[in-house]
Amino acid sequence: PGPGLYTVKLTVTNANGQQATAQTQVQTVLAVNQAPIANLGCFSSAPNILTCNSNASADFDGTIISYKYDWDDGASDVRGDNGAIIHIFQTSGSHQVTLTVIDNDGAQNSITNSFNVQTNNPPVAAMTCSTPGPQRISCYSNSYDPDVGDQIVEYKWDLGDGSVVTTMIPSIDYTYSAPSTYTVTLAVKDAMGSTGSVAQDVTVTVNQAPIANIYCFVTTGSTYQCNSNASDSDGQVVSQVWNINGSNMSGDSVVYNFTNGGDFPVTLIVTDDLGKSTSAITTIHIDKPAAILTCTNVTNYKVKCDASASLGASGGTQLGYTIIFGDDYLVNASIGEYEFQSSGDKIIKLLLQDDLGNKSQAEVMIKILPVYTSPKAFFTEVVELGRIVNFDASKSLLQDRTVTKYEWDFGDGTQGVSIDPKIAHSYQANTYYSVILKVTDSSGVQGTFTKQIFVNDPQVLDPGIQGKVDLLGIDSDNDGIRDDVQRWIQFDSKDNSVKRKYLRTIALVYEENFRNLTTLPNVLNNFSKLNKLRQCLKLVEQDLAKVDQMASIFKIAYGNTNNRFLALNTIDASFAGQKIDVDMSDVDLKTYCEALP
Repeated sequence: PGPGLYTVKLTVTNANGQQATAQTQVQTVLAVNQAPIANLGCFSSAPNILTCNSNASADFDGTIISYKYDWDDGASDVRGDNGAIIHIFQTSGSHQVTLTVIDNDGAQNSITNSFNVQTNNPPVAAMTCSTPGPQRISCYSNSYDPDVGDQIVEYKWDLGDGSVVTTMIPSIDYTYSAPSTYTVTLAVKDAMGSTGSVAQDVTVTVNQAPIANIYCFVTTGSTYQCNSNASDSDGQVVSQVWNINGSNMSGDSVVYNFTNGGDFPVTLIVTDDLGKSTSAITTIHIDKPAAILTCTNVTNYKVKCDASASLGASGGTQLGYTIIFGDDYLVNASIGEYEFQSSGDKIIKLLLQDDLGNKSQAEVMIKILPVYTSPKAFFTEVVELGRIVNFDASKSLLQDRTVTKYEWDFGDGTQGVSIDPKIAHSYQANTYYSVILKVTDSSGVQGTFTKQIFVNDPQVLDPGIQGKVDLLGIDSDNDGIRDDVQRWIQFDSKDNSVKRKYLRTIALVYEENFRNLTTLPNVLNNFSKLNKLRQCLKLVEQDLAKVDQMASIFKIAYGNTNNRFLALNTIDASFAGQKIDVDMSDVDLKTYCEALP
């Protein structure tokens, strides 16, 4: 309701329901909102900075809800409280500030005052530079800002050679590329943007080269140790690089084994911390045959190597040559040829020995460039349980060819096609099969390879590397014979069950010896038994060289790891010096052999 005369009536009731009434008249009027009072206080706390507050402003009939500051540089700020506010001007001197306050009923009031803003004085630049080493300077700035509350925020170093470095710290270390006199100029800037500068001439001296020295001596045989006692009079040595016979090494001491004879230069390059280098050289003479090997390309993949220029050591005349192409192809002559099966960098070695027993070696690397030739098919096979044969044609990927298709004729009336070089096939009978592989490369050119294989059931799986872990290996079917030996016996006696019986009996003797390494009577008895069993083999194998070969295979199979080889030596030592009679008549031998289980 608006202003006017109003009657106000009051009725009261007690607990018994009795009432009493009173009334009066009231005249109301419309109150007028009083504007707030603006009060502004400011002071300059630092150059170009003015700090203001309006905490003395008031509103007696309400609340001030807005404080607006208008600065005479065109900026303004609006606050909801009367706390302190800081403004930074671009210039010092007198500046006007207007404060406008607004209360909760929308009434406002303003006040404008002028305040003096402190002048920003430029910082004072100062520095000291020294030369701690050749071509080096170290500068420190003790610059300062005279204004209270101001500080230096940037150090800009012009080093006089075209290099300018800006830092936030008052020091710098610098290395010049050449000796000379340089003018170093430092410009400092304070927080308000004022600057000051100072300059100083510095003269840096020339860097002296390090001194390189070599001392080499024999350690053992043809192995030499070379030491360096390099030094640097005005700095430090940071790198020592050796070149001995084409090999690069580093360090203050190196060891090198000469595998060839002749005179070999030893070069040492020493570098200091400013990049200046000095070298020293000496020569080491090795009195061994000088292996000299030259190799040239005959055709795309064929290489011819000549070692006939090699020289013998002092007193040596006749030379023996072995040229090794790749990993395993050897030529025992001074000149040899070999056709590689792929491109790339190939290492060819020469082993040389004279008639005095002195040995040397050399190697060369020759690059075989890739060319396109027709693919050459090739495969290997491994027979597993159930007459399953795993074929692997990976080695068909030779001379940079890419094989895109493998076509197999397994020789039993079935065929197979794959894009993978590996394939498995199951055969139904133990017999010989002629397997044909045709490979096709990405250009459609084909190559064919034919190989006759024999398929038989090896009875046990290939034990792989796991079969070489311990002395007795793996015997998965518990027949008393190691799986890898059993697989060989199965294959070698594929057409002769009597021969298989003799081979298995020999294997069982080896196995028993391994289990009784320290029991001499058993070992002696078994040695005699082994000799009788070898005589039994002659009943089924007319080729005596083949019998000797099988005996050698047993030695290899049961000595194929270090611990098995040592066990065989222990067994041989047990019967050393013992006389063992194994002579038997032909009739007795046949009876003995046929009675074997």
